[in-house]
Amino acid sequence: MAGVAVALGAACGGDGGPDPGDAPHAVDRDEARLTPELVAFLERIEAATEVAFTARYDVLRKLGGEESVAEVVQRPPRARIAVGDLVVATGPDPSTCRLDTGDCVDDVDEAALAGHGLSSRFFAAGPAQQLRATASRDDADPPVFRRDRVAGVEVDCVEVAVAGTTAITTCATGEGVIAFHDAAPVRIELTEYHPEADPDASFDPTPSG
Repeated sequence: MAGVAVALGAACGGDGGPDPGDAPHAVDRDEARLTPELVAFLERIEAATEVAFTARYDVLRKLGGEESVAEVVQRPPRARIAVGDLVVATGPDPSTCRLDTGDCVDDVDEAALAGHGLSSRFFAAGPAQQLRATASRDDADPPVFRRDRVAGVEVDCVEVAVAGTTAITTCATGEGVIAFHDAAPVRIELTEYHPEADPDASFDPTPSG
């Protein structure tokens, strides 16, 4: 995964907010600057909410250097995200539960996920939104595409530089699931991936589920 390692060193190290779905600040953006190849890549990522899979990620929130592990099981239209003591279920019966206290709410608590540098869309539309906004900036260089391997999976990667410095690197599986995302606020890297939902996973909105 040498290509990704190079990208890590070049990516911006500041903090632009905890949610990888947040677009970087820029005054001038023009989506007409997006190439057809990049648009196709973005659409593949955005459609990943319809993909069944099981994955594990290492997450680094750059502000403060917080490291965590996030586990995702998606069986459309439901997904389950577990990070630390937090369990979030999305879909028809959304919920957010704290394993340590047993407290649950019948909604997706994005603020709780943001505390780990994540959002409920961090494996799909969140990074795609940020990549789209960065590539649309007037001072963005043309995107650079390459193939790589992450967690033993062949992935497609895109790097976008702003004013000559790599600002964002995003990689996705053939199904569109985010495999690697390195931008100002957070770095997300896939460590385990299965292209099907864990048959033993429960989407029951309870801490024990």
